[in-house]
Amino acid sequence: MKNKLRPGKGVQCALADVGASEAIKMGQSFAVKLKARKSAVAGVDQFRLAYPAIHELGSKQPWFLPFMTVIGQRLLEKAIWGMFVRVFLGCSLALLDVSATFTW
Repeated sequence: MKNKLRPGKGVQCALADVGASEAIKMGQSFAVKLKARKSAVAGVDQFRLAYPAIHELGSKQPWFLPFMTVIGQRLLEKAIWGMFVRVFLGCSLALLDVSATFTW
């Protein structure tokens, strides 16, 4: 699986109308949706809300959303941007905490 960020494509069709080109467009935007959120669960939820076909698939097949969550967790573990966001956010919060503790 390639870990490339691509801009989200507007695919607003029902599950029955999804063809190969629509599926590719939705799949390519998964990493972007995942990157925009702090956790895989939130990223998958954003992905589900962005595409009606994914929302419908998640309603019809209960295994699909947990499956996508695990894929999202693995992508975040291996992605450089996922690690960068976590480290940067952690360092920033620690520095803010230290600066708020001490009064200059």
